[in-house]
Amino acid sequence: MKDFFAELELPHSAWLDLEEIKSHHHQRIATAHPDKLGGDVSKATELNEARRILESPAARLKHLVDLLAPSFVPEHKPAPDWELFSSTGEAAREATTLADQLAHTTSPIVRASLLAKSKACEQRISTAKKRVLESMEQLENRTRTLKTTPFDASLTWTLAEEWTYLERLTTTLRQAHASLRSA
Repeated sequence: MKDFFAELELPHSAWLDLEEIKSHHHQRIATAHPDKLGGDVSKATELNEARRILESPAARLKHLVDLLAPSFVPEHKPAPDWELFSSTGEAAREATTLADQLAHTTSPIVRASLLAKSKACEQRISTAKKRVLESMEQLENRTRTLKTTPFDASLTWTLAEEWTYLERLTTTLRQAHASLRSA
């Protein structure tokens, strides 16, 4: 297995500064880029993959587990915040429905009514985004304090799953908001 931390000459750490990852990537890609004399396509591909993995907290944590505890098998997934999941899903479904209705209505009166509903829906999406961001801030603090010595594979995996969950909610809310905006 490739050690993406080593590829970018970064420490095995649960938390890395995004600018530091970018800087290390740029230093190494400068000589490996295929457009450079003596560049190496496979090395550039590895460096790009390393950056992609290490920039994502969920992917970085899972990579740490793979490197430092290769035989680790998670016993179960952590329980998600069901209330946050529910409110996000409801706002996304409402946004999709309203966007579809707005796209298919020709009546100015109905459209005005739907636009008013979409403003209320945007507010619910905004509230859900705020809650997700608050959860991400708390998770970031927990991730920043995670030590790799001694390495706790179970806790690291749990944090990775929590990041994955919050990243999915963020994507859902971004798509819901975009569907309302494009309608």
